[in-house]
Amino acid sequence: MVRGLGALVLTAFAGPVAAFALPLLPNAQMLPIATHIGFSSVLLVVFLPLLDPIAHPATRLVPARAAGKQGPTYLDDGALDTPAIALAVAARETLRVGDLVGKMLETSLNGLMQNDPALRDKLGGFDDDVDALQEAIKLYLAKLGRGELDSDDDRRAAEIVSYAINLEHIGDIIDQGLCEQAIKMAQRKLKFSPEGLAEIQKCTPRPSKTCACRNRCFSAAIPNWPAR
Repeated sequence: MVRGLGALVLTAFAGPVAAFALPLLPNAQMLPIATHIGFSSVLLVVFLPLLDPIAHPATRLVPARAAGKQGPTYLDDGALDTPAIALAVAARETLRVGDLVGKMLETSLNGLMQNDPALRDKLGGFDDDVDALQEAIKLYLAKLGRGELDSDDDRRAAEIVSYAINLEHIGDIIDQGLCEQAIKMAQRKLKFSPEGLAEIQKCTPRPSKTCACRNRCFSAAIPNWPAR
């Protein structure tokens, strides 16, 4: 915004600025470079004291992306000395990622049906949480030390990491695919036909059931599950 205002002013006074600058330069070819440097310097001097007054109304006009709030709950460094427990808590944390992805899917489908233009802000926090938790799970299992695990535990660690990565990819697909389509529909004020909407509503429970089933299959494949 600041550079835009400055560009408008410079455009209006381009002639006088060029006439003033040319005698000071060794040749005319230096004019674009000198103009760019001078333009940036003037903006710095003029607008630096005004940053706070400008930032306040700007932050009110532009909605902030929802911030992620979910941190790891089950990852305990104290369990790293016992691989079976460490793998179990890592798997439990991965199930949280699965739950978040399920919420992302449900939110995006509702936004698609309701033409919600604020869907991006609602999903932003979920996507940030999924990314952060997936990274935390990978780092936690890296601390476990693959070289010290037997073949079964090493395979389970690889399965947990693979599942967490796949969940993160699903979250990206929802955020960048389904969410984008919903936002485009809302911006263009497009709506589904009654028949199309009824078909989507009929299919909506299926993805949620698939997410729940997928998590159950994953948890069943991880032995030594901690008591809940």
